[in-house]
Amino acid sequence: MPNYAQLCPANKRVVAEFLQNYKRYTTYTWQWVYGWNWNWYWSWYYRYWYWYYGYEWWWHGYWGYWVQVPQTEYRLETTTHSINGAIVAQTFLISSAFWLTNIGLYFTQTDNNAPINIIICETTNGKPDLQKTLTMTTVQPSDIRKYPQETIINITPVYLKPGRYAICFITQGSYKVATVSGQNYLQGTLFFGTDGDYFTGDLTKDIMFTLYGAQFKQARTEVQLQPVSLAGGITDLIIQSPAIVPEGTQLIYEINVGGKWYPITEAGRLNTKPDIVPIRAVLLGTADLQPALFLSRQSIIASRPATTFTAVSKTRQLSAPRTTIEVQVLVANYDSTKHTLSCQLLVGSNTVNPAIVTTQQEDQNAVRFTYTFNITGGTDSYKIRIQGTRTEDSQPFSVIERIDIAY
Repeated sequence: MPNYAQLCPANKRVVAEFLQNYKRYTTYTWQWVYGWNWNWYWSWYYRYWYWYYGYEWWWHGYWGYWVQVPQTEYRLETTTHSINGAIVAQTFLISSAFWLTNIGLYFTQTDNNAPINIIICETTNGKPDLQKTLTMTTVQPSDIRKYPQETIINITPVYLKPGRYAICFITQGSYKVATVSGQNYLQGTLFFGTDGDYFTGDLTKDIMFTLYGAQFKQARTEVQLQPVSLAGGITDLIIQSPAIVPEGTQLIYEINVGGKWYPITEAGRLNTKPDIVPIRAVLLGTADLQPALFLSRQSIIASRPATTFTAVSKTRQLSAPRTTIEVQVLVANYDSTKHTLSCQLLVGSNTVNPAIVTTQQEDQNAVRFTYTFNITGGTDSYKIRIQGTRTEDSQPFSVIERIDIAY
């Protein structure tokens, strides 16, 4: 017969009951942006320009097909949850990453009148930290088995990287969990809750438990998603996906164009502007470790660029009236046979057209337009209006930079 860790003694309803606060982790949302939203010419020139001036620019893709990938981590929500009850915890060490799906526990005493809350959390300085909770579940008395039977507790699968974690028990009931003595589990420590520091370690015992990890039937899994549609055609996709992609695994989105599947890192596959695009997620890993995504929280936005645009600046306020104003506009991927670009000044209620327009080829992909305005009588304030168009069969061009000089 094993020893036991006593959460609440049988002859008292509750002893040392405190309000336990914890914060749940959630996951990052990954974002894939595919299409003309991030034009290759714009990217190439912008990257070159800002590197030259010492800025740092990160680019995950090419030819405008952008994948924004934050580090795969959990992060804290701002919501704080509270549970009343006594608390006992057991820390443990994980040497290899895996998906935790179930916990096996042994109860030597149960309580038919109170549930028990099970929390998996990270540790800080070797002690359980309820402010870094990974997952939590409430187990009803009817689901608890008496020792020597094992109580299998189902939890929302949680990804555990190598490191130290803790199982925490919080309840108002009279429960006892089986322990073993002699420090048989040398990598962990049994902790009891106190009102001050919450946890005091016991180096002579360890709670008996079993961790069950997910096993996957195949290294590659294809998940068919609902196709996206847009009347008039699709050239751009934004996929927002709460996902966890452990190191060494991959999560790839693919689109079907013309009956063939392509990863969204391949450029130009939506140039034909299909009205309907089938999408699937491809998960690559091993029998022990795979990426995961939350299907109920996927967000996919389909779009295509407009054929016209108008951009109006904020009011430019000068220290004194000026009669000559020069506006420079740097654009990338500009084709004079399919694109137009114009610039005007808005001075009070008047619209002023440029007196002189010149162009200068900055490089093979970028052109600088210079618009010179003559203001009769001068002005000390104005707005800049830029307008552009493109034909339906052309690629969009990008406005990289705008400079205005008044003298």
